[in-house]
Amino acid sequence: MQEVVIVKSTPLAGKFAALAELIGSLVAETRTFPGCVNAYLLLSAERNEQVVVHIWENPDALEAYLIWRADRGDFLRINEFLEVEQDFATYQLA
Repeated sequence: MQEVVIVKSTPLAGKFAALAELIGSLVAETRTFPGCVNAYLLLSAERNEQVVVHIWENPDALEAYLIWRADRGDFLRINEFLEVEQDFATYQLA
């Protein structure tokens, strides 16, 4: 069954554009990762929110991706731009 990931980020004051640029480049890489069906970056400057949505072929593909990102240190790079910890949730696509 396909997995959907939704990650909400709240950037630090003055860091909205920089975070959007960083996450945008990561989302572009994500689309090419084996097992990724698609990935999107949603922006709301009015609410100071950025949301990433990934759709994965299966949970194993998602797990391999998360390990890859952690090993590269990408999550630590993102954390430098955040006001609060990211809100991360997964769902099975019905």
